[in-house]
Amino acid sequence: MTINMRNFKFLLALLSISFLMHPTFAQKVKITSAQISLQEGKTLDAKKEIDEALASPEIQQRSDAWQTKGDVYKAIYEGKVFYAQNPNCLFDAKDAYLKAAELELNPKKQKKIYPSLEMMYSYLFNVGFERFNAKKYDDAFKHFKASQDVDQYLFDKGYKASIDTNNIFAAGIAAANANLIDDAINYLQKAADLNYDNVAIYETLVQLYEQKKQPDAVKKIVAEGLKKYPTSKNLQIYELNASLDAGDLSASIAKFEEAVKNDPNNSSILFNLAALYDKNGDRDKAIANYENAIKVNPTFGDAYFNLGVLYFNEGVQYHKQMNAIDYKDDPTGAKSDALKAKRDEIFKKALPYLEKAYEIDPTNADYKANLKKVYASMNMLDKAKALGN
Repeated sequence: MTINMRNFKFLLALLSISFLMHPTFAQKVKITSAQISLQEGKTLDAKKEIDEALASPEIQQRSDAWQTKGDVYKAIYEGKVFYAQNPNCLFDAKDAYLKAAELELNPKKQKKIYPSLEMMYSYLFNVGFERFNAKKYDDAFKHFKASQDVDQYLFDKGYKASIDTNNIFAAGIAAANANLIDDAINYLQKAADLNYDNVAIYETLVQLYEQKKQPDAVKKIVAEGLKKYPTSKNLQIYELNASLDAGDLSASIAKFEEAVKNDPNNSSILFNLAALYDKNGDRDKAIANYENAIKVNPTFGDAYFNLGVLYFNEGVQYHKQMNAIDYKDDPTGAKSDALKAKRDEIFKKALPYLEKAYEIDPTNADYKANLKKVYASMNMLDKAKALGN
């Protein structure tokens, strides 16, 4: 039997082409194999097969390969059994579906990928919520952010009629708790721009801008927040604090007096008003407001401390006058004794307030130091010594 050389060369050419196509063909087979393994519940086999298939640059250009990867990695999350060993499977599935949609040129087929992406958006949000409740704020933010990215994509494609602002808000709050300040500002500002209804947006933004030492931004956010939430106590306090920084005592006192009328049981406002009166030399009103702050909040250490210091400083003035008396002008010591009696009377008023402040927070160095001064001034040396250094 003889072989026609022409046919032989043609056969070699076919074999050569077949040989050159074989690796890619094998990878295509792995896509199908992964799909079958997934249908049979063999999730890890499916993962191995689709990962091997996508190692090929040619297969990386196929939409169906990426969609299969998305299905496989989604199944890992849904099955839970292998989720702990594959904690990034939702992110991988999300990226795979987005890649599949990008490569799919047929609009009808592309839309068929969107329901899977919508599921990713829900899954990622739910996991983010779980992480947030577990106080794993950094991880929560990553999941909320990924979920929001998917939501934004589906909105941009016209698949969804509106953006999920809950997701944006959650991402901002998680970022704030994770101390990712710029990310937090970005998401919370976006939520505000989309008119998300939660005063925490503005209250949190104020804190973030304070951390960044941006007083103009703080002022702007407080104004915007109060316009939308005029009864917000926290925003009112921020506005009041801004007036304190301005340095106009009369204007600040007027604002705090008005704030007390609107919120008479706010110990912070009462305390600040007392401090303003104290600074302005209005002793009686300072004392009255410190006492009111204590009535509202019996564990308000700074209110006890400031009131104690106010009395102590008055006693110090009597002490200075006593020391300034010349013996020639007071040979019997009557003047000195009278001033000493007044000093001790005032120190006795200061003492219980300073003791209470120290009782509330014995770790506070200022509370301790000033209490020791009073003990020493009243010759209560044993008590002063008991406080230690």
